[in-house]
Amino acid sequence: MQDLNYELKQLCVRNRDGSFATQVNRERILTLIANQLREMGFVNMHAQSLKPRHVEARVQRWLAEGLCAGTLKNRMAALRWWAEKIGKPNVVAKSNEVYNDPTRSVTLPESGRLKMQKRPVHATARPTGANRERMFKACFTSPNEVGMHVVSASLSSSDV
Repeated sequence: MQDLNYELKQLCVRNRDGSFATQVNRERILTLIANQLREMGFVNMHAQSLKPRHVEARVQRWLAEGLCAGTLKNRMAALRWWAEKIGKPNVVAKSNEVYNDPTRSVTLPESGRLKMQKRPVHATARPTGANRERMFKACFTSPNEVGMHVVSASLSSSDV
């Protein structure tokens, strides 16, 4: 493991901010950032050596890759967290607009409200006949189990 990767991992372990999912996502993003910085030629970096040129190089690469606005914002949040934890919050700009990041957009219908579609009840009904048999064959590998379950599933309470 490289020095920067190890130091960022330790930074995440010592600073348990946010939910478990947030912590895991942040650690993954910071590992990605460390690997990409090394690929870009910043080989002898440590967690404390974050500078604006590193942030700008990262953002320019992400913009060139054509990442979604949400992905860019999540990665920028991880960079800001890193900068805050090492005591250099001014290394990363407070606004993403400084880096020409695209903004998130939601396309709404003409009415301006999101519409929820209701599924008919019969669309979620249990399979019957040939569909039921196909479903059981897909679930069980042994022919004995398939036959046994298909027969027992096809019997109704009036047949017993």
